Amino acid sequence: MKMILTMGVLLTGCGGSTTDYVGTEDEESDHVVCDTPPEIIHQDYDDPQPGGIDVIVTAQVITDAREGCELDVMVVEMYYKQETDAEFSTAVPMSIVAGAEFRGTIPGPSVGSSVMRYYFKAVDSNGSETIDPVGGDTKDIKAYSFGVE
Repeated sequence: MKMILTMGVLLTGCGGSTTDYVGTEDEESDHVVCDTPPEIIHQDYDDPQPGGIDVIVTAQVITDAREGCELDVMVVEMYYKQETDAEFSTAVPMSIVAGAEFRGTIPGPSVGSSVMRYYFKAVDSNGSETIDPVGGDTKDIKAYSFGVE
């Protein structure tokens, strides 16, 4: 059985005035360019998780915090699969818990092989996207993983 968790969170625009905001500071003007993609911070599991039981996964998602860059997280998704599955599951939306913390669940019936793999995708209100870990969506070895007992 193949399972994927996806977290979805959208960010609202950058700034609210007539100034265009994108990500770096322009030295010739006060123009700020908000182009820094969201940062995902996650501590993966060190210990095996019991098979057949829901596994709750959390991550912090932080947007460009520079002055003039009032970005929101629009989508946070988690994708997961058993090690033996060919592809990751469809996106599972993650819910905001508090502040920048998001939570998603890998359903117990999906936790069944000796190793589970997963990765996150976050999109901000500017449309900037981050995959964490980098390459986790294309190479299994780069995805987060935990053993199943």
